[in-house]
Amino acid sequence: MIYDILSEYKHINTTDENGHKSVYTPDMDVSGESQEIKDLADKHWTQEVKDAWEAKLASENNIGIDE
Repeated sequence: MIYDILSEYKHINTTDENGHKSVYTPDMDVSGESQEIKDLADKHWTQEVKDAWEAKLASENNIGIDE
């Protein structure tokens, strides 16, 4: 398994032996994932990263909405 940490939001990208790719984002519950994924999430997904990811998602959801 190959693990990469990408973007300012610390997405965890995995590639297995068969070329299957997965992406984990800071808003995801990884409690049921492998220990490696849980360890990477604990290390990289600080509260600052989680807050920044949440703000990005909120801003994308509000595009085009009149207040």
